[in-house]
Amino acid sequence: MERSWLVLVVSLLWACPVSPAGDAPGTARGRLAGEKERAYSEAAIARATEALWEAAKRVRNDRTRPAFHFLPPAQWMNDPCGGIHRKGCYHLFYQLNPYADVWAEIHWGHARSRDLVRWEHLPIALAPLPHEVRCNSGCVTINKPGEPMIFYTSVLRGSPREQCAAVGDKDLMVWRRHPDNPLIDLKTHGGPRFGGGWSDMFVFEEAGRTFMLIGVDRLGDEVAVPIYEAEDAGMARWKYKGLLYRAPREKIGNMEVPMFCRLSGTWVLMFHPGGPIKYLVGDFDLQSLTFEPQTGGEITPSRDFMSPHVFFDDKGRCIIYGWIRGFEGGHGWNGCMSLPRVISLDENRVLRQRPVPELKSLRAEHTGQNNIVLNNTSRHLETGGTDTLEITAVFRAAGAKTFGLKLRRTEEEEKAIVISCEDGQLKVAGVEVPICFDKDERTVTVNIFVDRSVLEVFANDGRCYVAKVIYPGDGRLDVQVFAEGGTAAVQSLDVWHLESIW
Repeated sequence: MERSWLVLVVSLLWACPVSPAGDAPGTARGRLAGEKERAYSEAAIARATEALWEAAKRVRNDRTRPAFHFLPPAQWMNDPCGGIHRKGCYHLFYQLNPYADVWAEIHWGHARSRDLVRWEHLPIALAPLPHEVRCNSGCVTINKPGEPMIFYTSVLRGSPREQCAAVGDKDLMVWRRHPDNPLIDLKTHGGPRFGGGWSDMFVFEEAGRTFMLIGVDRLGDEVAVPIYEAEDAGMARWKYKGLLYRAPREKIGNMEVPMFCRLSGTWVLMFHPGGPIKYLVGDFDLQSLTFEPQTGGEITPSRDFMSPHVFFDDKGRCIIYGWIRGFEGGHGWNGCMSLPRVISLDENRVLRQRPVPELKSLRAEHTGQNNIVLNNTSRHLETGGTDTLEITAVFRAAGAKTFGLKLRRTEEEEKAIVISCEDGQLKVAGVEVPICFDKDERTVTVNIFVDRSVLEVFANDGRCYVAKVIYPGDGRLDVQVFAEGGTAAVQSLDVWHLESIW
């Protein structure tokens, strides 16, 4: 890209009238119109793209940077905010700051894949317009005429947030703001006046009808999820239909990034309350448009996994991604996506998360051992000096108080990364989650992914999950299994080196 061309375009656009901070959105002064808006958006995306790829040159050799988790070429990323399968490709949209490795100036990044594993970076989908501080999270869907649509929350300068849309071309490569923006605003949406955290649109269909949810952080002493219904095939007109779900703020601190989907005939509501991600399982009444939960839980107790997004693929699978956070600043990149996994409900309405089987295509060199008996002892397995691993271990306790694995061992054992089972708890680098068993089950199976600075652990067929940001040290790159306070058997231990997705 020629820098001189970019500077010329940007300078011409800035000569166009642009709203000063505080101008009312929707007014002639508050917005660019038509072709000027389109030209401004194109130049803003070109400028952001140049900055992003220039920054990418500085991070390529960072040994803390994940190799098989998706992340942008450089700089900051947070929420996945749109997933869709179309014409044989998976598309992933995400929150991106192309100018620094901190949260600010949020754009929408975009990538695609044929297998959910190896990704191709595509042009940035959205850049904030002059009246916007940032483009908050939302979703991507296809309207009835077949047009791809982005729905996002527009965070404005000096005014309440608005709910907006952009329309894409058939290949989802170029996006134009919808001419009717804002599609929903607090003054005219037909419902109560919500708090300033009114954000994060999510669209779903049921019984031939199209609905939208928005997360609300404040409705008096409550948090809530309002529900709207599309009144036209193009999804430009929405009618407020009430509150899908509401709860006391003292019980649930927030309802950010609501996700709502049907699994095995039962409805699941997921949201970010300000801490670990919660899910509720219950019934959706299509007449009253309300959700009545019966059970629920946490997707993970770890705060390193946030803001999940769900979508269905052409195989009918419900795919979930989350934002993995907690990285050190100053590296020129920050944040990555979790591994993609398929979610389902078991017979007890417990949410299960299983890594997509396509990830097995990354497996390279393999080592393994079977039928290891540990009696207050340990055994290690060499990994060939790599720091990108998949490990599967099946344990059977036979009296041991504690058993599990240690990664990156040093002379000071307390610095090792420990994944252990003790007193019915799975402990992963300081994070604890109860171990769930099927009836008559007596073994503990852990599936571990180590990707330099990212650790993801799935246990007992996806009933337990922990994500954790870790950092490479000077420890040994081997795997050690151990038992303390008695005997444990390792029925099988398998370790694969995983290739980079790039």
